[in-house]
Amino acid sequence: MKIKAISCLVVAALLTTSFSASSAQGKGKAKQEPAIRARAMFVSKKADGLEVKLTNERGELIDPGKTFKAGDRIRVGFESNFKGFVYFINVTPGGVTKVIYSREIEADQSYDLPSKPYAIEFDKEPGTEILKVVLSYERIKPYEDALKSSDGEMGKSATNVADELADNPKKGGKKGSGKPPGEAVGIVTPSNACGRERGLVLASGQEARCRSLVLASGNQSKNEGSVVAISDKQGTKLQTGEVAVFELRLKHL
Repeated sequence: MKIKAISCLVVAALLTTSFSASSAQGKGKAKQEPAIRARAMFVSKKADGLEVKLTNERGELIDPGKTFKAGDRIRVGFESNFKGFVYFINVTPGGVTKVIYSREIEADQSYDLPSKPYAIEFDKEPGTEILKVVLSYERIKPYEDALKSSDGEMGKSATNVADELADNPKKGGKKGSGKPPGEAVGIVTPSNACGRERGLVLASGQEARCRSLVLASGNQSKNEGSVVAISDKQGTKLQTGEVAVFELRLKHL
């Protein structure tokens, strides 16, 4: 499966992530806390976080954990409760990695992934498409360099999520199939996300430290998207030199 980034504009801003109730499924899903607590932390700004919404052609909120088919088109909207930077990195089922969106964001402002007219369109390549989202208080050097030198292309990595899923039989994967059955889909905060970001260098030259996120699933009836919020032993706020990572895993048959 391949997702077309209809527009790969490079802008500066931050984002809030909202999705529907079944947005994380199976192993590797976000560490769950009571949704009301995670959402309250986000709304009250006691924790830095994001809310994301996926909508269909009719503007209706859709579940990111659903199965998509060729020709499906979706918009991605987001809002952050803090000032910083956000990056969307697309990893195809074949493992090709590309930074498709970069933005400096303000608190309490809504943003949309650039779209003409849709941010994402599914073609005929089946599999699980990953949109990795990285949050930071400062710019991230390898992503900025990729956007300047190669239109966001970062090549193919043996450590990316697509390869990891496809190579791991314990997760139902089968190398080369492009469509490992049974993996977590929707909004996911994988336990090893920080490990995959080890060595990430910020614009200041400092190696980034990775923070954990918790997830509150969305509610379609209330038009609420899913919320991710910082919550671990280091507290509820990002600090200088830190990043937070989560993934949108979109399954395409």
